Amino acid sequence: MKASINYVGKSPMAAGMRVEFENIRPCKKKHSNSSYFSMVAIEESRKTVTVPSLILSTKMDIKRFIKSIIRRESEAKKKVSLNSIYKNVDEQLKDNRMKIDFKYKSHFFSETAFIFFTNY
Repeated sequence: MKASINYVGKSPMAAGMRVEFENIRPCKKKHSNSSYFSMVAIEESRKTVTVPSLILSTKMDIKRFIKSIIRRESEAKKKVSLNSIYKNVDEQLKDNRMKIDFKYKSHFFSETAFIFFTNY
């Protein structure tokens, strides 16, 4: 597994991970999967704290940094789009066959909606 910090803001950071598997007999490595995750630096009082600047020393570092910025912008646009859908959820779901049940209580969340696809 390989990992790198691809982006830092004032407090947020974005990391990328690449997982490879190796076939021992022919000594070949193959890419299995990649993932990206974001985190925010906080202090003990749970307030955000400024992180050091990221030093970009290779062209690959620069490429990863730019791709992280694009990914962040894309996620922000997607969030705005989804928020408008959530505000008009009845309109969005009117032609779909399903039942929404808010009565189920999950041990993870205080109230969780489950969507059941049925033959109504």
